[in-house]
Order: sequence, then C-alpha cells, then structure tokens
Amino acid sequence: LFLTGYCMVAALYVFALWNSPAPSFLVFMALSAWHWGSADSVAFNHNKPLWIFASLSRGAMVILCPVFFHPDICQAFFQAVAEVIPNSVVISPMREAVALALAVSLLGDIVSSLFAYSLGLSTKRESLGRTAETIGLVLLFYSVAPLAAAGIYFIFIHSLKHSFRLISMFGIEDKPTALLALIK
Repeated sequence: LFLTGYCMVAALYVFALWNSPAPSFLVFMALSAWHWGSADSVAFNHNKPLWIFASLSRGAMVILCPVFFHPDICQAFFQAVAEVIPNSVVISPMREAVALALAVSLLGDIVSSLFAYSLGLSTKRESLGRTAETIGLVLLFYSVAPLAAAGIYFIFIHSLKHSFRLISMFGIEDKPTALLALIK
C-alpha cells in the first residue's frame, strides 16, 4: 500500500514537472528543504513552533548553501534539468537574495538551538552540538562540490538521524548497538 501510494505521488509529480516545470521544481525544493530540516530538528518536537522554525531554518540552509557557494555548478545543473523538461526556463537566482536567505536560515538554525537550551528542551552540550553541526555543514558545502556535499550530508547526517529516530521509536536506549544491528 505504501509503495503504491509513493509511486502514485511520484508519477503525479513527474506529470506536474513536465507540464509546469518552474512551480513544480520550486515545490520539490521546498518539500526537500522541509523533509531534511524536519528530520534534522526532531529533537525539538516537544515545542511545535520551535520545531517548525528549526526545521525551516535547517532545511533552507541545506538547499541554499550549494546555490550560494557554487552558483556556476548549480546553474549548470538547473540548465541541464531545463534541457530535459520542455517549456522550462532557468532563472539565475540573484546572489544577494540567496545570501540574505542563507544568512537568515543560518541565524535561525543557531537561534533555535540556543532557544531550545534556554527553554530547557536541550542540554548545553546538545545546543552546542547542533551549532557545531551547522557550522560544519556550512564548511562542508563551501569546500566540497555540491553533489558530493549533498551526498555526504545525506549519508552521514540525515540518514543517521532518521535511523536514530526509528531506534528511539522502538524504545531502544543503546543507539550504537541498535544502529549496528540495522546495518547487519
């Protein structure tokens, strides 16, 4: 049932992308940002407004870093996608707008960590850890080609957080052992 629904949504998206590329691509990027950010911000679930704020901030950062730090590579990628999809137009994002949006998302990500600590939703170590993770992600996206950086982020941060969330849902306290069990 899940697979059927998933395939239907994917087919609907391909149809929308083919018929209305720009809005469909923007929706896809927004959903990707939300997905990545919400998974990375699951520690804030106990405070929904903070979780939403942290999710949007982190997700936007993951999307915007490659566009800001590697605009030529991202532009080439967008152009390649546009060549496959009829009636699509590539609009080069204004660097100033991307810089402003990235600065807001970075600030929001760090502020959400500090706010969670001030509300007692996270320890000082957890808040500093998320802030360090944010800085590390920025450095990753700055220093590594966008596709490689996205792969590293996806494999070593995003997917591990999903795994830890699933482990927690099953009430398993020993996360490293449970993670090894998932791999075997």
